[in-house]
Amino acid sequence: MNYAGSLFERRLDDGRVLVVYPLLWGNARLCCGPDDGLTIDNEWHYESSDLAIFAAAVWDGENEPTGWHRHPSSGRRRPEGDEAREYVRA
Repeated sequence: MNYAGSLFERRLDDGRVLVVYPLLWGNARLCCGPDDGLTIDNEWHYESSDLAIFAAAVWDGENEPTGWHRHPSSGRRRPEGDEAREYVRA
């Protein structure tokens, strides 16, 4: 694995790869997908690269990682990463 510009990379037991990329203003995104360097099956945005890296390091690949504040494909948001405060932005 060597994803250009990534801050962190980790392979899950099922072969999928977790990659953390920086975003603007200190945010980061955690991407999950096959180890082909082209495909992203899902992604979650975090308020800092530290939060995204921690989530990628401890996530087992089941359900969703914790601590994200934005899930772009569904429009869901979790203020301060709090699952109890999740809402969908229309």
